[in-house]
Amino acid sequence: MSEAVGHEGVADWLVGLRGSLGEAQVADAPEAQVAHALDGHTPRAVVTPQSVEQLAEVLRLAGANRLAVTPWGGGTKQGLGRPLTRLDLVLKTGGLARILELDEGNLTAEVEAGMSLGALQAELAQRRLFFALDPLEGEQATLGGIIATNASGPKRLYYRTARDHVLGMRVALPDGRLLRTGGKTVKDVAGYNLTKPLIGSWGTAGVVVSATIRLQPAPEDSATVVAAFPAVAPAAALALKVRGTFLLPTAMELVSQGAWQVAGGGSLAGNGATLAFLLEGAREAVARHERDLTALAQGAGAVMVATLRGDDIAAAWRQRQRVAGALQAAFAGLARAKVGVPLSALGTILAAAESEGAKRGLGLAFAAHAGNGLAQVYFVGGEDVMRDALLSLRQAATNLGGYLLLETASLSLKQKVEVLPARDDYDMMRQLKASLNPGDSLNPGKLV
Repeated sequence: MSEAVGHEGVADWLVGLRGSLGEAQVADAPEAQVAHALDGHTPRAVVTPQSVEQLAEVLRLAGANRLAVTPWGGGTKQGLGRPLTRLDLVLKTGGLARILELDEGNLTAEVEAGMSLGALQAELAQRRLFFALDPLEGEQATLGGIIATNASGPKRLYYRTARDHVLGMRVALPDGRLLRTGGKTVKDVAGYNLTKPLIGSWGTAGVVVSATIRLQPAPEDSATVVAAFPAVAPAAALALKVRGTFLLPTAMELVSQGAWQVAGGGSLAGNGATLAFLLEGAREAVARHERDLTALAQGAGAVMVATLRGDDIAAAWRQRQRVAGALQAAFAGLARAKVGVPLSALGTILAAAESEGAKRGLGLAFAAHAGNGLAQVYFVGGEDVMRDALLSLRQAATNLGGYLLLETASLSLKQKVEVLPARDDYDMMRQLKASLNPGDSLNPGKLV
């Protein structure tokens, strides 16, 4: 295969691209390049197509010229994955931001990938509908980015993940071909379901241009029960106990006191944890959950139990959503790891994280999906010390039957700690990626 074209060749290529897309859709000024730099690589141009056909043409031309392309939605998940090995072109999807079809009767919609979650939810709310995924990156996340990274948030306890809500997709392949997978029905046709493997592929197999998604009706009532504990162990034990009952909150989040305080504008100092339950559904069901969860929390040793309603519910969950961004803004060089363990081991792995932080003199915070056994652990400190803490915590997670994924870190720390957990199926993933992206032009190096 030919090598990627040199700078002069790229300049010629961009002239042709401007003629095809329009001057405003192709940016190669230094400020645009720097604003979209990733992993030590600065793109030669940032392109924003205004139609599916334009996006497919960009990929075709980029593939023909051996250019490395990084798809870019809201930019909220660009720090994920292994460091890119090269980057020539950033492909922004913001020009594709429409609801193509809204089928209220069948609770489905076809939505372009560049539409932000906030804009989508605002449109759906007018019809008392909503999209059940709530990634922690917030309303600026785009539908395409959510699908590409399989992003979810607190509500995954009840509604699960993107693989349960995306019925079909239209995808632009690296050679410019357009592929449609799935459809509007839950069971579409016989054969391989190609929708699910593309979810969570981190933009390495194709660029999602639109998706058919499942919608939910707005609940009749909602409330949030918040319980504060003096230590993590009783809070984690309560979360496990609740999962063993008939109670089914929409979300159940366990947040360290320090993380909660930073998200609210305070300091990282503080012991203990807050356990928050989001309750949604019929009024009678919400009231029953509120009574039972309050009693369980009080019996588990909570030092404070309160029920939030109205605007206070939204404020509390916004604070939970702000944890990651607030910590990253407050502490330069912070490292964030995603740890997944069996639900019964959540308290054990969080205790191990606390032990690593104390032993190595690191700042520590965490926020966990307490009903799923998933936690984001944040370390603040020297790079070499964080490396040792992360490696030790990864081993602890592995011993418990889980994993550790390094989500956010400096480039140098990512070069010292393997970003992805060990798995047996990476070779199969590479074969699948090679069949869809043989030139390795999309996000090279990021996943497999």
